Amino acid sequence: MPSKPNKCHSCRQQLHFTGGLRELKINGRELELTETGAVGGTNIGDWDGTACGYKVCHNGGRCRPTGADSFVCICPSSWTGSVCNQSVSCVNNSCRHGSMCAPSTVPSYSCICPLGWGGTYCDAKVSSDTFRFVGNSHIKYRDQRFNTRNLKYTQVSFSVYASSGDGLIAWLGMAEHEDDDYLAVGTAAPSRVALLQSNADQLAESAFSLNYKKHKYSWGCIGLKSNPGSFFMEFACSPCACVGSLRVLRLPPTV
Repeated sequence: MPSKPNKCHSCRQQLHFTGGLRELKINGRELELTETGAVGGTNIGDWDGTACGYKVCHNGGRCRPTGADSFVCICPSSWTGSVCNQSVSCVNNSCRHGSMCAPSTVPSYSCICPLGWGGTYCDAKVSSDTFRFVGNSHIKYRDQRFNTRNLKYTQVSFSVYASSGDGLIAWLGMAEHEDDDYLAVGTAAPSRVALLQSNADQLAESAFSLNYKKHKYSWGCIGLKSNPGSFFMEFACSPCACVGSLRVLRLPPTV
């Protein structure tokens, strides 16, 4: 526990802190409290003098020191590995071609296939010009002409078939920091298209009616267009002015 600070007898008196610190978060980001995670420091020691630090063992594993610089993790029944970071379900899994094993209930799992592969174990070659998304799917593109085009203007258009009430369709931006610019468009129940736009100092949200349940096969064409000072969204060839104004979106070349 930290020692009690002395009462300040002078504004020039420097107060010192003695104690421990862990789970340090700044703006929602947890910092790594290690000698390699910090930029610098002086007179810092280890809290308990063993190799068992905070979060050494993952997923509820218990750390047991076996020496000054060594330890072992005692893992829960559903996890294994040196630091309890591997699901028992995914040990010796059959996922192929760089796919990722996603554990479900022990001992079952599913394979998350990379682009171009499908099947239960991602062993079937897949070729398509119309992509199908299932919840946690995503696809990423990079604008090859990003360095040469006029960044004051942004245009995006696509045809979409929405089979779920709420979901993100497209995201343009990095989303790494609060002041990053981005555009987001998705479906919002009941039967609406939602648009969210941000350019650091302002945030605007708009929603438009989209009756995608009217027809059995209901593909809708959505177009997004931004100019300095205005932003428009088109659905089924009907332009709609979005709420809020926009100056210049500093979007990265990745979609």
